[in-house]
Order: sequence, then structure tokens, then C-alpha cells
Amino acid sequence: MTAYRVRFFKRLVNSQGMPFRALQREIEIVGVKTALEAEVIAEREFERVRQIPDWRFHADSVETEAVVTAAHHQRRSRPAGQVRMAPAS
Repeated sequence: MTAYRVRFFKRLVNSQGMPFRALQREIEIVGVKTALEAEVIAEREFERVRQIPDWRFHADSVETEAVVTAAHHQRRSRPAGQVRMAPAS
């Protein structure tokens, strides 16, 4: 089993009109077999914490990273519309 770090981002525009991605929340999921499983669990947690029916109300995209060792990271990103599931500082 692997741990995954799932980050939720919102696309915004700064005062100079430049787009950027703002981190909305980061959730670590432990004890799952796949990144997709971690995403589904993290999405449900994001919705529960924010008290919203769909995480896409507060985020545009999600990024999932396997947390194995400092030297080995597997990263997967996807936009909000393509899939069905620790506070950011």
C-alpha cells in the first residue's frame, strides 16, 4: 500500500491579470492501492470538510502524487471534469 498526497487547485487571476493556480486543500491518503482510489477518497473528504455536494464548486483541478520516498515520486494531474472522489497552509 502506498500513501498519496492529493492537492486541489483553483485557477484565479492576480491583480496584474496573470492566471495562477491557488492551492485550496491538500489531503494525504494512506493505505490505498491506486492513485484513482486516493483521489476518490480525497474528493469525498474535501466535500465533507467544505460542506459542499461537489468538490468542483471550490476547485478546478486535482493533482495526485504518490508519497514513497524523497527520491521517487509519481505525479498524475487531471482537470476537474474528467473523473468521478491536511489543510493547505
